[in-house]
Amino acid sequence: MLINHCGTELNVAALCPQQISCSVVCYQNDPAQIAHLLSSVTAAPLKVSLHVIDNSPQDGLVAVAQKFGASYTHLPHNP
Repeated sequence: MLINHCGTELNVAALCPQQISCSVVCYQNDPAQIAHLLSSVTAAPLKVSLHVIDNSPQDGLVAVAQKFGASYTHLPHNP
């Protein structure tokens, strides 16, 4: 995409890397729901950095996070 800035054409793609970061904070979510969310995010034609923070008593989302290459942090004692 080109934009005109003060008479100069600039290539936006060259200026702004096509990258996103997505952090998801969960508490007792259905793993299928989180899998659907992560699948949607990774379908974007961008470089994606995914992070799942799970405040649930059990670490039931670790496999889902791993499947999509997300980092996983389990914080069961987070008030």
